[in-house]
Amino acid sequence: MTISRKGEKGKIKVLLRSSAVKDIDKLDDKLYQRVLKALQSLENNYRPRGSKKIHTRKDMYRLRVGDHRILYKVEKKEDTVIICRVVHRKEAYK
Repeated sequence: MTISRKGEKGKIKVLLRSSAVKDIDKLDDKLYQRVLKALQSLENNYRPRGSKKIHTRKDMYRLRVGDHRILYKVEKKEDTVIICRVVHRKEAYK
């Protein structure tokens, strides 16, 4: 699943793995809207405010949305962000 619109200059393509889609489907409506807004912020910036590098994993970052974490990889050569998981913070780093 892709969030960005093709052909827009300066936009980063945001791709969702199937595991991330399943995670997002489980969220309540209020949290879903907050996660969607965070995902849209990734279209303009690989590292939006609040994102942090995960030091134990190569090329992985996290973005905090309340008690949940969006775990993603950055592929700068292809202007792509791959969303791996959207999980509660207790499960994020297992």
